[in-house]
Amino acid sequence: PTIPRGGELGMWKFLGATANLYGLSLTSSDHGAFLIQLTTLIVPLVQGARGVPIPPRIWAAVVLALTGVFVFTLDPAAAATAASQQGDALCVLAA
Repeated sequence: PTIPRGGELGMWKFLGATANLYGLSLTSSDHGAFLIQLTTLIVPLVQGARGVPIPPRIWAAVVLALTGVFVFTLDPAAAATAASQQGDALCVLAA
């Protein structure tokens, strides 16, 4: 049972790292670095969905951070090409 479980974890790690690296090749490094940090937001969201009580200050921080991510990815100074948007999406997927 240990080898199949380890293989599954390795597969998910490989897919996440591949999505992240390919996403970074298509988008700017600041967008990629910022978006990969969505992992810190996904954990409380998943825990809340599973019924774990989340303190209101954590929910407020998640909303504030998601607002920042939204504003950051809509940066008008950055050239929003289809490739950079695809790169952003892959970095979010990797998170």
